[in-house]
Parts: sequence; C-alpha cells; structure tokens
Amino acid sequence: MRQDMTPLKKSDRCDRCGAEAKARVELKAGDLLFCGHHLNEHMDKLMELGVGISTRKEHEMDLEEVK
Repeated sequence: MRQDMTPLKKSDRCDRCGAEAKARVELKAGDLLFCGHHLNEHMDKLMELGVGISTRKEHEMDLEEVK
C-alpha cells in the first residue's frame, strides 16, 4: 500500500456506491475511491494493473489479508 498519496478523509465516499471510502486507487486517468467491499471485489484486477493503492491507517490490516 502506498503512503505518498493524498490521505483519505472521513468524508471521502466510494465512487461506486457512496459508502465510506477505505482506499484511494491511483489510475492513469485519475484516482478512484473504493469502500472495502468494492476494493475487495476489484483487487485482483487492480493488482494485475500494478496501480497505487492508499488506505487509511486503520484499514491497512484488513486490506493486507486480501493479497
């Protein structure tokens, strides 16, 4: 998980469903915000693409388990 990206705020929302964002995904076209559910749903493809992913500190442990 990347530490050099813009930190997430409590007010950030998932671009897919509007739930609280747990991660910011850095893509060439721009950043996407994902809740935990949608990040997990798309994690395999994101890892294939080698994108940068930044999480809020309290969610890092949960996302590490996905790998």
